[in-house]
Amino acid sequence: SAGANAEFDRFEIGGSWLRSNNGFQNGDYGAWEIGVATYIGETEISLNYGEADDDLAVIRGEGFSVAARREVADGLEIAVAYQDEMLDTAAQEYGGRGLVVEITLGSDFLEMTAN
Repeated sequence: SAGANAEFDRFEIGGSWLRSNNGFQNGDYGAWEIGVATYIGETEISLNYGEADDDLAVIRGEGFSVAARREVADGLEIAVAYQDEMLDTAAQEYGGRGLVVEITLGSDFLEMTAN
């Protein structure tokens, strides 16, 4: 496997690649992804795409997402993403798309004080 990430003044780009035999002679598995992110004001915007093929399990997957993340208060981040994913099996193709909302609370969001 291999991965790399490069940061520039206005954006960041990264990717990864993985190849495996799943522990079997003919169990080839491969996956790769690439993404790019930038800031617009205080909001981070990212775009990601990836694919995976598993010959042993006879499945193929593909995923795309576009996301926005912002710290709205000290220790409170909110992210919203649109995801479109597909999983193709020998029997049929499955897919899903929709919005994902993530709320992250840092340890400094709720401070405890002792008496």
